[in-house]
Amino acid sequence: MPVKGFKNLSIKEETWKKAKRFIEMYNKNVGYERFKSVAHLIEEALEYYYLKHMGYQFEHFNVYEDHVTIWDHRINRLIDVYIRDSKLVCEYCKDAGCEHVKFVLTIPKVIEALKKRGWIIKRGKVVYVPP
Repeated sequence: MPVKGFKNLSIKEETWKKAKRFIEMYNKNVGYERFKSVAHLIEEALEYYYLKHMGYQFEHFNVYEDHVTIWDHRINRLIDVYIRDSKLVCEYCKDAGCEHVKFVLTIPKVIEALKKRGWIIKRGKVVYVPP
């Protein structure tokens, strides 16, 4: 019986051995333990192929007066990016320069709203915020 929140998965023994060999060789080549288990390898592979074939990681959800909400497909949750102290700050990462903030700065509706407040945004970066 699997641990709560997990599922069992059956794969061919040969596939399991290939995955274990891959992990050993890859970790040895990079010089650190990049993959900790076959399950970790499968999670990373799924994320890679999901992003490659689905073509996106983030999705614009809504714009509010004081924040923007986006959906992060990689972690399957809503993320709020707030305007605080003349900066955009991600509530999830607690950072002003994370990938969520960078994505928010590509949303036309957000750019337009910030420009109305006097912000200057060029190439996805905040260049000027009025005092």
